[in-house]
Amino acid sequence: MEYLIREVLSFRGSAVRMPALVVALLLSLQRSATSPCVGVPAHAPGFTWHYSVMRLAGGRAGVARVSWAMSVVDTASAGRATLLLVRGFVTEVAPSEPPASPRLSILVCSAGSLSQFKGRSDEETRAAFAQWDDSLAIRSRVFLQAALYDGQVFGQDQPRQDVLYGWEVETLAKSPRLPRSCGTSSANAYRLTYRTNPDITVLDWLDGVGVARYTYDHHGSPGRVNARLVSCTRSRAMTPKLK
Repeated sequence: MEYLIREVLSFRGSAVRMPALVVALLLSLQRSATSPCVGVPAHAPGFTWHYSVMRLAGGRAGVARVSWAMSVVDTASAGRATLLLVRGFVTEVAPSEPPASPRLSILVCSAGSLSQFKGRSDEETRAAFAQWDDSLAIRSRVFLQAALYDGQVFGQDQPRQDVLYGWEVETLAKSPRLPRSCGTSSANAYRLTYRTNPDITVLDWLDGVGVARYTYDHHGSPGRVNARLVSCTRSRAMTPKLK
C-alpha cells in the first residue's frame, strides 16, 4: 500500500497550538487489506472517547483537573476518501484555559493516511464536510500513517539529520491498560513522540482503539497537559456504519 504524507502541523512559537495530529490520533484504526483506506475508523456517529485531563499552567494558574469528550458527529464517503466529522479533539485542551465549546473538524482517511481539516469556524467545517472535494484536501494536514513500526520517523517538512519536527515511533512491549468500555486489548501499541525546540508531545497509541494517553509539555513558559482515556460510550440512537 502506498502511504502519502503531505505535511505536519507546526508547533512553532505557541504554547497552546498543539498539533491536530495529536488529537486526531484519538480515532481507532481498523486494518483491512481490502480497504482503499486502511486508516478508516469503524465507529458510528455517537461514539465518544472520555478523557481525564490534568493541566498545569505557569504562573498562578496551578494544576487543574478537567474531563474532556471527543465524539463522532457524522460520517461520509467522498470518492476514495472516508470523512468523519468529529467534535472536541483532546489536544484542544491546552495548558491555558480550554475553548468554551469543543470545535468541529474533519478527519480525512485516504491513500493509507489520516489527515485533518479544520475550518475557521464550525460553519465552514460543516460546509466542507457537506461538499468535500480535492481542493479542500490540499488544506488538510496529515498526522498519521496507516502502518507504524519501531524506529520510524515521519512528518518532517524537510529531511533532517535529527528527529525534530517529525513523529518518532517506538513499539511498546506492553499495551497501556484499556477501559473495558473502549473495546478489547490491542496487540499493537506504540509511543509517538513529536519534538520541537520548545515542545514535546507524546501519544500512547493502540491499534483499533486510538490514543490511550496524551501528554504535551511546553518548556518556555512552563505548561503541561496529561490526558488519560477513562471510558468510551456509544449512542444507541445513532447506528449508521461506515461503508
